[in-house]
Amino acid sequence: MLAEMLRNYFFSNQLNLQFRFLRPLALSFILCYRLIINQVYEGGSLITMSSNEQKILIVEDEADTAEMLAEMVRLSGYQAECTYSGKSAIDMLTNLKPSLVLLDIVMPGISGLDVLNFMRCDPRLIGIPVIIISSNSMPSDKQTCLDAGASDYLTKPVSYNDLKNAIEKALHP
Repeated sequence: MLAEMLRNYFFSNQLNLQFRFLRPLALSFILCYRLIINQVYEGGSLITMSSNEQKILIVEDEADTAEMLAEMVRLSGYQAECTYSGKSAIDMLTNLKPSLVLLDIVMPGISGLDVLNFMRCDPRLIGIPVIIISSNSMPSDKQTCLDAGASDYLTKPVSYNDLKNAIEKALHP
């Protein structure tokens, strides 16, 4: 099945079509990998996924990206909850009480930076680590978020290992 998907993807690129198959291909690959193997091969050893009770809230306005991040979080052994706007993130934060938040900055309405500032002003949320995941790659953007209280800043596209390492570093300093 994966070989067929890859053939279709490369064939479409040879026909000079747009990259419309890239996101479904990547998401399908991760979903197939998780369903069939349900294990992660890393550093020469096979690690079985655990049922960790720690919840990670993913705040991302692009549904495909949010689902991709959620699968990466689940593969790392954590529970994932997604929300697609800053407003809904603020509503969910106090009820869900996540162990960590993965937060996009550029969102319509309430921005990720506004959500981060809200969290850093609320005594119930101030201790929750926040990892920014943004397409903004300027050093000044990164510094602004770190100064506002973010634990880490990752630039999209994010690799599985970079995300997993950032989560581990934020949860277990």
